[in-house]
Amino acid sequence: MVPSEFHEFFLSAAGVAGALIGLLFVAVSIRPEQLNENERTHIRMQPLMALCAFLDTLVISLLALLPDYNLGAGSVALGAVGLATIGAIAVTLVQQFQRSDARRHTRTLLSVAGQGAVYVLQLMSGIDLLRDPQHTSAVGTQAVILILLFAFGIDRAWALIGGLSTRHARALARRQHPTPQWDLSRSGTIDRTRTNP
Repeated sequence: MVPSEFHEFFLSAAGVAGALIGLLFVAVSIRPEQLNENERTHIRMQPLMALCAFLDTLVISLLALLPDYNLGAGSVALGAVGLATIGAIAVTLVQQFQRSDARRHTRTLLSVAGQGAVYVLQLMSGIDLLRDPQHTSAVGTQAVILILLFAFGIDRAWALIGGLSTRHARALARRQHPTPQWDLSRSGTIDRTRTNP
């Protein structure tokens, strides 16, 4: 019962979600040792958050392609499940907060809060669709929600595989392009030299 103009979007989203879920399983299998560290709870939660986001996008996309199906029912159900999962993750992270690196832990908590807000939006949009399955604005909101969940899932998968942080990226940039140093020689001329760290 989704308007026909959204069919191509949901079809593409289903394909992207399936591919990302497959890649997520590959990433987890490559770095299993990272997931077994008891003191790194915030890292061990990354694949769960990413999988939750990608599964939501996959199921919603497939439900949207079903003929004569009210997308609101699936949206409400997945929004509630997502909120419950994110809530459990948040409780675990808060309990383990003192045992982890504060900066990375705080970033994970912020991501949890953002993903939780998306599930609240999905729940509200689903209620609108239950009232009016052809509500174009609510279907458009569902499409935006899928994009946001893709972004959160990719961000958590990037954190899982040890992607570069901003600090690491700056350090790498300094190594590639060292800061020039100016030296005043005895002859009174200025020599511009580059030094590698």
